[in-house]
Amino acid sequence: MTIQEIYSKYLTRLNNDTQAARYKGKERFFHSSGAGLCTRKHYYSAVEQVEGKSFEDKTLRIFRIGNLIHEDIQNALREHAEQEGMRIFIEKELFIDEYNVRGFIDLALVEDNVIYDIKTCNSYKWTKMFGAMKDRNPSVQYEMQLATYGFWYQENYGELNGMKILYYNKNNSDMREVDVPMVYLDKADAYWEMCNDVVIDKDKPPPINLGNAPVYQWECGYCQYNNICEGIGKKWSK
Repeated sequence: MTIQEIYSKYLTRLNNDTQAARYKGKERFFHSSGAGLCTRKHYYSAVEQVEGKSFEDKTLRIFRIGNLIHEDIQNALREHAEQEGMRIFIEKELFIDEYNVRGFIDLALVEDNVIYDIKTCNSYKWTKMFGAMKDRNPSVQYEMQLATYGFWYQENYGELNGMKILYYNKNNSDMREVDVPMVYLDKADAYWEMCNDVVIDKDKPPPINLGNAPVYQWECGYCQYNNICEGIGKKWSK
């Protein structure tokens, strides 16, 4: 067995352990990480509870880099909080019962009422977000995910002073904090209300309709359920 095969086996085991610890027995909940994305994906995951396709070895390696960076940043904040006597949340599990949503918040500074999500990306995506020629039609999925956490935070703690995404460029280790406008709280609220309307208590997935299922054309190519959902072969109209 080659070292690459040994490493792949190791990463597969880590991923399986994480999936079992985080999701086993709680499959009926929508994943907060899917905020703002295809409603059919939520249907297959939470209603039919279909087991998605296994990740490719390269994908698991990419995930592992992101996880290690997450852990490093979180450990640094945990150490700082202990030294300064700060109250923080790290990887705190959250439930939004009214919308059947469950997730894990990366980081919250409770004293400041500011929440963070950590996102790793490559230089190509970094340039699209921050370069001279910014993406004119960006995905707002990261903002919707963080706003979902913000919605939960407000419901439980009453005050939310800020939402920030901490980006980390895996190619050159550049970092940047980006403020997420509070208007996304209302957008996330509306999204999850819509998602419940079209997914919960239904006997079939929502109809394929670009802008809702999927929200973006690129989703189908990355979806774990594209082996059972006919959206992958759909010829989208311009």
